[in-house]
Amino acid sequence: TDVMEMATAFFQERLQSADGAKARAYLRDRGLTPATQQSFRLGYAPDSRNALKEHLAAKGVPKADIEACGLVRHGDDIPVSYDWFRDRIMFPIPDSRGKIIAFGGRALAPDALAKYMNSPETELFHKGNVLYNFARARKALAKGGTVIAVEGYMDVIALAQAGFENAVAPLGTALTENQLELLWRMAPEPVLCFDGDKAGLKAAWRAADMALPSVQPERRVRFALLPDGKDPDDLVKADGP
Repeated sequence: TDVMEMATAFFQERLQSADGAKARAYLRDRGLTPATQQSFRLGYAPDSRNALKEHLAAKGVPKADIEACGLVRHGDDIPVSYDWFRDRIMFPIPDSRGKIIAFGGRALAPDALAKYMNSPETELFHKGNVLYNFARARKALAKGGTVIAVEGYMDVIALAQAGFENAVAPLGTALTENQLELLWRMAPEPVLCFDGDKAGLKAAWRAADMALPSVQPERRVRFALLPDGKDPDDLVKADGP
């Protein structure tokens, strides 16, 4: 099987192991059921510099392949490559056909420099061209409705668990023009959902600016602003869908 598939299985298995206890508790506190975690293939990257690297090497994966997939940090200034993701909850990112091409990782340590981190850009993965949950949401749209773009992985997953499988998210950056094109390919009037805080409002204005030049009768955009300080994940938990 392919390297990203092997990495996904490794992270899934670590989530269920003893060292995944903290990650399991976090996901449970966020209200995600084991079935949902399984469905999105969530995992845990252990707090180790080389757990994944050694696991893949033991399975015969060449060093060059591990590097090409963006799973380790390597370079002229790094004498020994080490795992890109450490002590993070792992969100596999599938492409439009459902094949894993990258990961997002959420830090468990409160003092981590970056709360969320993506795989580096690779031949397979250009983050401005990918929407999280695209393949699954497109399938859900066959039953009707429109696509909802939310801000993060957790929002997408919470909505799916509440029965809304038609949500997608950009990967930790503002929505790009390519991602907007993807949304329009899915539905003529996507709903862009933003957190109700200052940053959310700013992001909404930026998205409106970007969308305006391309808007036509069959390509429109709707905006949904959430109550201040709430994201979709909070709302679903507090009020139900």
